Amino acid sequence: MASMTNSLRLLLSVFLITCVALMTPVNSAYAAGGEEETSSGSNKTLDLSNLVLPVEDDGKLINYLFVSVIITVADGNDHWKLREEAHILRDEILKEAHKQTVGLENHPMELDKVKFRKMLDTVFDREVGPHSIASIEILASDSLNIFIEG
Repeated sequence: MASMTNSLRLLLSVFLITCVALMTPVNSAYAAGGEEETSSGSNKTLDLSNLVLPVEDDGKLINYLFVSVIITVADGNDHWKLREEAHILRDEILKEAHKQTVGLENHPMELDKVKFRKMLDTVFDREVGPHSIASIEILASDSLNIFIEG
């Protein structure tokens, strides 16, 4: 009976550790004991994954774009502070996206990368300071064609 109890405890422990490991995001750079890196090799990055940006047509909300972006912070800016305040920057990006749509002119369900980059520059210049972005890497953009196709 004691052997069966110990086996159940071991099995439960392994199960819980596996669940925690699967739920925890892993970054290979952290696992190696280093700083976080992106494909550009910088550790001064701000991950703004899953931005939900409205798409408008003639001032009417027609859909949403889902955008993931990594911003490399320019030298002279505290990237740790920006990471802590990422939720504020996300909110400001959303507010700015309501002022100017970032969908392509004739294909609103596609991201206009030029407009999007300008919008990010506007927000960061206002909230962080002029020239605070070293680079912008758009990882993905997608839309759910629920309301219209485009």
